[in-house]
Amino acid sequence: MIRPRIIPTLLLKDFGLVKTKQFKNPVYLGDPLNIINIFNKKMVDELILMDISCTINNSEIKYDLIRRISSVCFSPLTYGGGIKSISDADRIFNIGIEKICINSSAHKDPSLISEIAEKYGSQSVVICLNVRRNIFGKPEIVDNSINKIDLDVSLFEHMKILEKLGAGELIIYDVNREGTDKGFDVKLFKDLALKVSIPIIAT
Repeated sequence: MIRPRIIPTLLLKDFGLVKTKQFKNPVYLGDPLNIINIFNKKMVDELILMDISCTINNSEIKYDLIRRISSVCFSPLTYGGGIKSISDADRIFNIGIEKICINSSAHKDPSLISEIAEKYGSQSVVICLNVRRNIFGKPEIVDNSINKIDLDVSLFEHMKILEKLGAGELIIYDVNREGTDKGFDVKLFKDLALKVSIPIIAT
């Protein structure tokens, strides 16, 4: 039997960690370094750090803070937020981050996925998709503002394209249940997992 991996996702807003509900109303949780130390003691399998303020505010990546977080984190660390170019990826990897997560840039510039995968390997490239069921129950991709992203193909075909471009993993944020403590939409994740051969991280 395969043991599930425990991978907490930490949301960074400005210089503090927050909790949201369906991507809205962020509530301050505390200092990132203190919370990282808590997870060190829990011996989690991996950690994902997502800077949700970079895209919303079009702000610069907080390299110094990421470096400090990486220096105290005992688990493999994935970082996402504000990565728009291969030079951004270079700086993040040079800090010591194991994986890079891309969301908005994966839609605006899909070639960036292949660039990073060719240079650092597919295992280092994670694509984040914010998925919401519409009023008809059909899953669709939305942006950070909960607006539907218009694709030329279905969500399932889009996932296959991301895999072909070089994505090594997909993180799926279930917008309908994010921060609600209602557990996973098991059917949604089962359906999505059948469409690609790469791992899917359910959140």
